[in-house]
Amino acid sequence: MTREPEGMEWRGRIVEMCKASLLDGAFHSLVFNQNRLRSGFACPPPPIDLSELYPEASDAQLTHALRAAERLESSGAHFAELFYGGQGQIASEVIRTLHPGFSDTCYSSVLHRAQVGAR
Repeated sequence: MTREPEGMEWRGRIVEMCKASLLDGAFHSLVFNQNRLRSGFACPPPPIDLSELYPEASDAQLTHALRAAERLESSGAHFAELFYGGQGQIASEVIRTLHPGFSDTCYSSVLHRAQVGAR
């Protein structure tokens, strides 16, 4: 039995994470698609098409979810200051208030990358 290339295994794990909800799917596919070419794999995995994961969703729903995911992803840098000011709990509460509907996994991902990026 041959093993899938590592990039495809990674993509498969992300696809599974995307199934949690449309908003989470939009977020995880957005981050995956932004990073797949920088992944270091000899053969980068193909992008994730949200409409294939959610064929029942309308174009308007897909667009709304992707825009919400883009807003969440781009907001991370604003929260790094709070973390380094000792106010991580406040950052966590504020991001959830400003960007409702995502899972804890999505919020944690954004806040983690904000912390790493601010170092």
